[in-house]
Amino acid sequence: MRIFFIMVFLLLNLHAKGIEAKYHVSYGIFGEVGDAKTSLSIKDNFYTVSVEANTTGFARSLSSGRDEFFQSKGVVKDDVLLPKSYLHVVKRMKTKSGFDFDMSKWKKALQKKVKLFKFFDDYIVQDRKKFFDGEEVSHSNKKLDFYVKNDLLSIFFNFKKLSNDYNITKPVQFYAVGGQGKDGRLDVRPMSKNEQKEIFEDESGYNFAISINQPIFSSENGELFVKLDENGIAKEAILKDVLFFGDIRAKLVSSRVLD
Repeated sequence: MRIFFIMVFLLLNLHAKGIEAKYHVSYGIFGEVGDAKTSLSIKDNFYTVSVEANTTGFARSLSSGRDEFFQSKGVVKDDVLLPKSYLHVVKRMKTKSGFDFDMSKWKKALQKKVKLFKFFDDYIVQDRKKFFDGEEVSHSNKKLDFYVKNDLLSIFFNFKKLSNDYNITKPVQFYAVGGQGKDGRLDVRPMSKNEQKEIFEDESGYNFAISINQPIFSSENGELFVKLDENGIAKEAILKDVLFFGDIRAKLVSSRVLD
């Protein structure tokens, strides 16, 4: 599901009061396996960026109806998003056996995992909760070992400024909550002309390879290839050669600017 993060690149136009878009995700010979809805709203210098990712078809069956929700909230200062909180929720159906071999006593219900990161002046606190059938079954709270100024949603929104208008000529690193667990590192590199032609069939727009340094669908290195158009809207993202069945491709199907 982490491929949906890249779709938030479409939210690069801070002059709009709001944007909504929808993407379809396909996986090789299996066809469509999911969709993602993204939205941005800005009011009185406060922003909310949300991504709702849902599995469909065979992927929904294999993942026990997995849905994910991501949300970044904070303030806008000098055309930059400064997060105050970052939320990640995962929902799926789960069977709880209670270590009982009698399957008739097993219980199947909705499991929900919630991670909430709160940003303070020089530190970040992570709060984790797990629910089963509406009841809280675990809860933990800790201060992160590192401090960064972005989460995975805000950093993609701020990418235009961070990259000097997409002027990336060599591999660079950025840092965000939700990236690599150790320090939140993200690796971004420009794509060669041959890569652009092979993967996207043309060299139009801005094309980058991005890795969040986490396992993604058992791909070799979790590297995503992203195409932005001249307006900074994500048109397509591709994760190559996943589990021998082909590529995962996310394509923009609709978008609109809100007044």
